[in-house]
Amino acid sequence: MSPQEGPLLSRGSWCLIVGVFTSWLLGIGLLFILAAAIFGFAGLFRPRPLQSFMLLTASIVLGFFCAHIAAVTGIYADNAFRSAPVSDHATASPSTQRR
Repeated sequence: MSPQEGPLLSRGSWCLIVGVFTSWLLGIGLLFILAAAIFGFAGLFRPRPLQSFMLLTASIVLGFFCAHIAAVTGIYADNAFRSAPVSDHATASPSTQRR
């Protein structure tokens, strides 16, 4: 952490980095990106509003980007799942059939 950067901005930056790299993991990354946006908004009322505004803007833009990628991936996965062949009948072994 650089001496001029506050702990609020450094935590927000780390949340943004972790959020972007884990956005594919069941939406957990989007929660980190949301936390980074909250850190950025809270930092607007601190001594360094320009860096906080940049963090807030980056988290909003990357949040939309990661949510879009997750939605497109989900659509492709859903289409692949629906087009997979399904077995029509269940097979039973001859030893379990009784006469």
